[in-house]
Amino acid sequence: EQLVVHYAEAGDGGRAGETALQAARSAANKLAFNRASDLFRKAIELMHPADAARRRELYEELGDALSNSGRGCQAAEAYLQAAAASSAWEASTLRRKAAQQLLRSGRIEEGTQLLELLLAEVGVVGFHSDARVLTKLLWNKSVLRFATFAVAPANDPVLASLRGRFPWSRRQNAWAMPPC
Repeated sequence: EQLVVHYAEAGDGGRAGETALQAARSAANKLAFNRASDLFRKAIELMHPADAARRRELYEELGDALSNSGRGCQAAEAYLQAAAASSAWEASTLRRKAAQQLLRSGRIEEGTQLLELLLAEVGVVGFHSDARVLTKLLWNKSVLRFATFAVAPANDPVLASLRGRFPWSRRQNAWAMPPC
């Protein structure tokens, strides 16, 4: 950490950023997540703005460190920053992580909204009332009763995978901790 300050004050931002990144990863490996998150922030600050892929990676690692230290709201922000510079597949996974952190940290409304957007992207409709859930349940039951059971291959394996993941995230985070 002293080298980070030394390199930064000497004007060698690139070297300071790399040193901060090494120190952050070392701290995370030693389960010092608060220290790791501070160092990841320093590494992001010192990173060249044009290196978008590297910044995305650092924001994801920052989100992981914040999540592990119990700072879910801040972790969600870091995951959303990483998602902004990611491919569609990576972005949806990072936004799912952000929604999980929002729900776990007591930001139920924000987390639910984000999760419903993600579910809509993969073609899963959210339920807003008990009547709607009951109607959908009865409809599915009647379809299953009269349906022939032929398994059709999924059109898009990525979407099929996501359909299975997001409802689990929603159920997994139905409980909440006190708000941030």
